[in-house]
Amino acid sequence: MDISSTRSILSDRPAQTAGSLLSARLSKGYSVSELAIATGLTETEIRLAEEGRMQKPDYIRRIKSALA
Repeated sequence: MDISSTRSILSDRPAQTAGSLLSARLSKGYSVSELAIATGLTETEIRLAEEGRMQKPDYIRRIKSALA
C-alpha cells in the first residue's frame, strides 16, 4: 500500500471508512472470522471498525491491505 492510499484511508470520515470496510469484506466473500485471521485482529475489532466505532489507523490499514 502506498502513502497516497494510506492518506486516503485515514482522511475518510469514519462512517465512509466503516462502510467501505464492510462493503469490501462482503464483496471479497470474507466472514468476520476469516478477516480476523487474515489481519491478526479480533472479530470484535473488525466489527468495531466496520461500525465506525474504532479508527486506529494501523488496524484500518491492516484490514484494507487484507481486502486489497
